[in-house]
Order: sequence, then C-alpha cells, then structure tokens
Amino acid sequence: EIVLPASIKQIEKIHNLIDDYVNTPSSWSGTVHINDELKASGKYNRKTGDITLRTNSSLKSKIHETLHSRTVYDAKSKGIDFVNGCMNEGSVELLAEVICEDHGIPINRTYVEKVDALINVSDILGIERKEFAKKLFTTPYSQRYSMLDELTTKKIDEGALTPLDEASLVNCMDVLYGRTKK
Repeated sequence: EIVLPASIKQIEKIHNLIDDYVNTPSSWSGTVHINDELKASGKYNRKTGDITLRTNSSLKSKIHETLHSRTVYDAKSKGIDFVNGCMNEGSVELLAEVICEDHGIPINRTYVEKVDALINVSDILGIERKEFAKKLFTTPYSQRYSMLDELTTKKIDEGALTPLDEASLVNCMDVLYGRTKK
C-alpha cells in the first residue's frame, strides 16, 4: 500500500463538492491508501477513517468512498450491518450518482438493485430524487429504515397509493432489508 499526496488533494476537492449537497461532518482521517489488490474499487474504514482506493478507481468511486466518511453514524448504528449494508451502500451510492449526474461525471453503476429500489421509492412517494437522496443520507444510519417505513406507511394510510404502488414499495423494502434472493 502507498499513500499519494495527489489522492489526498483529490479527496479534499471531493469533500468541497459534497458540501454543496450535505453538511454532515467528515470522519476522514486525511489518509488515502492505494492498494491494487483491493477487490472493490474503494473502501472506507470506519474505525481508522482511512480511505483505500485502487489506482484505477473512478471519480464516482472516490465520491462514494468519501461519502462514507460523511455518513452520520449514531450510537445505535453499531451492529446494523446485519442487513448486509443494503441501506448504507444504497443511500451512499444514490447520492454519489446524483452528484455525478449534476456534474457530468461518468457513472459506473454499483449496488444497482439497492439504488434502483431507492429510486423507485422516491418516485412512488413523489419526492424529487436529489432531495430524497440528501434527506436519506443526512438521516442517521440507524434511522434510515424507520424513516422510509414512516414515509411509505403515511402514503399508504392516506390512500395515496395504488395497489400496484403498494406492492412495488413492499418489493423495494425487501431489497433494502436484504430479503431478496440473488
């Protein structure tokens, strides 16, 4: 593993870009490791605050990993990864895609099933995608599922959804809770 000062400067610029979307504090340590043996294109270490990237990591992947350092983890967030990180990866990737789309940055889609489920939820609930992505991301990690449950339950109780919309929401929540089979 090596640390490149140019990578650090790029992550600092990405933080400035993210500031235009959310004002969550960063837990980034200021260190970027380069490791081409990494299976994924990037990784954020919540314990150390370090970001690890491959040499060929895309700008979108760098934005994604930097967003992980801006995720709001509260005391209840420990142990939530039993849901296979579905909500965490989905909400981070959704905001990364929004940022990339706004700035003309090429997107190599990852966590597609999770992101598409979130996009479907925002569409069904009638919440503009960028606002939905920002609201979801700035909600503490431990509260994201309950926030979505509350939003969907409210729409169902209001009778504002068709039976097809309700069924689609159930399917989306199954994806986000990791209850689907691959």
